[in-house]
Amino acid sequence: MTGDLNKKKAGRVRIKKGIHGKSRSNTLSQEGTQSVHRTISLIRTVADYDGRGGRLSQIARKAGLPTATVHRILSVLVSEGFVEFDPMSKLYHLGIEMYTLGNRARKFTIRNKYHGSLERIAQETGNSVWLVLRSGFDALCIDLVQGKFPIRIMAYEVGARRPIGIGGAASLSLLAFSPDEEIKTILEANKNHHKAHNHFAEANLQRLIKDYRKLGYAFSQGTFLKSVNGVGVPIYNEEGKVIAAISVGAIAEWLDKTRAKKIADLIKSEIDSVSLTSD
Repeated sequence: MTGDLNKKKAGRVRIKKGIHGKSRSNTLSQEGTQSVHRTISLIRTVADYDGRGGRLSQIARKAGLPTATVHRILSVLVSEGFVEFDPMSKLYHLGIEMYTLGNRARKFTIRNKYHGSLERIAQETGNSVWLVLRSGFDALCIDLVQGKFPIRIMAYEVGARRPIGIGGAASLSLLAFSPDEEIKTILEANKNHHKAHNHFAEANLQRLIKDYRKLGYAFSQGTFLKSVNGVGVPIYNEEGKVIAAISVGAIAEWLDKTRAKKIADLIKSEIDSVSLTSD
């Protein structure tokens, strides 16, 4: 009799352990699912702010999550390249990995559309050619083709992000050919960055904007890298908004004003041909 009772007790204990184990497993599964949902929600929230960038408190408030939780998840996303954080402005933006995934998922992206153009320009000029995308108030390099010229200019690497107005001809063309009101907004957003670089103080940028608009393209002359010149031409979307730019960089001795005009015409021709093909 006692033995039967002990067996029943043992059975009850085993049943309880089994139920407890299943409950624990379900809890862990739910927590994992919740973490995934939160991560996706934060990526979408950062994307909503990508036109200007979002602060931690703004993102947390919009996502409806505790600030500490948001900071922890964003830190992981930053380390993996899906989100980028600017320590000066304290703003979060979508990272290069998001654009990389987008390029893989969509056949006709800006990068895919213009890569052939970059190759032809590099072949024709022998110099490095960049495709730079506007991302909020930053210029984000999304493609680069090196030319055959022995001296290679490495102003940008793919994935590099700089405030618009700081950098070479591509970044400057994103600024110069935007509407006046948009230029004011960009300069205000990036003023701390501009103050840190004498070449890119607002007075100098305003002068460059006028010069570039007269030329019809950006021609940087040692503004970012000493002894390096660059030519940048903007890319517009269907609404006439500047969304990207193509630029060529070379040593200043080679890239003079005469060559700059020819290269600008070449870039414009490539952009126009892609636009016609897309239509």
